[in-house]
Amino acid sequence: MPALSKKDKLRLLKTILESRHADLREQNLNRQGKGHFHVSGMGHEALAAISILLGPDDYVVPYYRDRGLVLGRGMTTREIEGHLKEIYGVEVSPGLISQVTEAVNELGPLCR
Repeated sequence: MPALSKKDKLRLLKTILESRHADLREQNLNRQGKGHFHVSGMGHEALAAISILLGPDDYVVPYYRDRGLVLGRGMTTREIEGHLKEIYGVEVSPGLISQVTEAVNELGPLCR
């Protein structure tokens, strides 16, 4: 595998942090009684690194702990929200998505 560029390393770090932050937020919401269940994906964030090795035509079959992988493949948090709403009938507020996005965007200086 070739060495990762600085841009790829920073993108990977941002993806890993976004995945972890969203997992922590879901865990907190569940503890507040605002969710049905939560299976933590902590420790699985590094799956985002696999996305760098995959080609654009490679398939992935993610499951509930693979947020880092699907974010690394280019899926957005908003698309994950839509998937949960469509498939499971779970509502995720735009405010929650905004909080996650804002927390990740605060990393801006790290990603330059």
